[in-house]
Amino acid sequence: MKNKILSISSMKRLLKREGVKMVSKKASEKMLKIIDEYAKHISKKAVRNAFYFGRKTIKEEDIEDVKLFMNKEK
Repeated sequence: MKNKILSISSMKRLLKREGVKMVSKKASEKMLKIIDEYAKHISKKAVRNAFYFGRKTIKEEDIEDVKLFMNKEK
């Protein structure tokens, strides 16, 4: 999986920070895929929110609104 923003090695470092000594490549790849999908979902909703308010710029509040909305869906 090719991702220009995140990398498999960054996923490995993130998982290792939680206290494990080793992380498999498949685990890192799966983590990357899930985070990438989650980020795309947040991005789409934030863009939609900004457009709704007549803006072309994503603001912090757009991301916060998505976070609040996602917490309500749980």
